[in-house]
Amino acid sequence: MSFSPAVYSHQNATGTGTGAIIDISACTQGVNPPCMLLTISATATVKIEGSHDGVNFVDFTGGGLTSNDARDLVLSCRFWRSNITANSGSVTTQVGPVSTQTGQYLSPNIATTIYNATSSL
Repeated sequence: MSFSPAVYSHQNATGTGTGAIIDISACTQGVNPPCMLLTISATATVKIEGSHDGVNFVDFTGGGLTSNDARDLVLSCRFWRSNITANSGSVTTQVGPVSTQTGQYLSPNIATTIYNATSSL
């Protein structure tokens, strides 16, 4: 079983701001929802945000996460990103390979980065 590489919204980010927008539109019925993994090295607040149009984003974390976490992404929102609002270390947010309900992994990865947003990283 081979795994596709992860797609990053933030990778070892040491500042604040929005990360790359990830498009999960290739997910279909019969595929488990993709999961965004959050890793914080020190102290940070990170929002996981979703959007239908890639422009207007909504916070799905209720104000931000402050520790390592994993969140399933809602399939009805096509675009996802992380938004670091406070950071004293480094933050990585990634969407990894997505499995089907039969345990097989999609290849290539269903999640793709569509463009990088402006940030102070």
